[in-house]
Amino acid sequence: MLNRERVTARELAEKFEVSLRTIYRDMDAINLAGIPVIPYSGNGGGYSLMETYKLDKRLLKAQDIRAILSSISGINRTLGDQSMQDTLDKISSLLPKGSSPSEPSLCEQLVIDLFPWNQNPIQVDRIRIVHKGIGESRLIRFQYQDMKGNLSERTVEPMTLVFKGYGWYLFAYCTDREDYRFFKISRMKDISLCQDIFTRRAVSYESHLPQKSTPEHSQELILEFDAQMAPFLEDSFPQEPKEVLSDGRIRMVLVVPDDRWILGMILSYGPFVRVLAPDQLRQEVISAAKKIISQNQS
Repeated sequence: MLNRERVTARELAEKFEVSLRTIYRDMDAINLAGIPVIPYSGNGGGYSLMETYKLDKRLLKAQDIRAILSSISGINRTLGDQSMQDTLDKISSLLPKGSSPSEPSLCEQLVIDLFPWNQNPIQVDRIRIVHKGIGESRLIRFQYQDMKGNLSERTVEPMTLVFKGYGWYLFAYCTDREDYRFFKISRMKDISLCQDIFTRRAVSYESHLPQKSTPEHSQELILEFDAQMAPFLEDSFPQEPKEVLSDGRIRMVLVVPDDRWILGMILSYGPFVRVLAPDQLRQEVISAAKKIISQNQS
């Protein structure tokens, strides 16, 4: 109700899996507790909180506050944003007296760290420059390296930092291409903040996310992995069925796009995988392996 202008009794009943009668009784109880709930009858009716109502900090339990602190502090380890740190200090003040937010047994129950174990300081600097450009609505200039290794100069209006999968991306309006683009932070070189200020465009990054499409051509792979690859397979292919053979080897059937990157993927497993099908891919793996041997023996 704090986040909705109006919500119906039926919606609440479905969300909390109780009867409408229970919701009616709960609303009366909430009103008696001093939280101003306004009922609306008729078509489009429901319940809403009085517009001037502010959340009483007593409604937040200590574990709720610590969860918020863990989430924000995890992000701020990357951004190093002073305003975000100020927010953390304000939220910390809501903790009950005698409860320290920095006590290890409390603050280390949940840790969010968006960087790998061996953190790259160059990557951190890039992210912080981009974040500053977003916050101050300043243009950013940089060199961008595409998938083919080509470099291009770009000047953009930075709009949103996105952490997706295993990497950081910038959603921005590219003034050179006159269109919206996603830029992978790791491919952005020589980033600099310009003095020019821009007015943020009313566009969400979500409206420009790449659409997941089904490839026109796909192929079925039958692969057999060494037993020691089991943990890796659980991480990389958690949903695909796996057949464990009598000797511990693992057989998998994968349906993948018919693309050149498949060969690189297979080669990355080294001697711990065997291609059973298709035969054409097996021959390509053999040919590539022979070239690797030849190049490294000369």
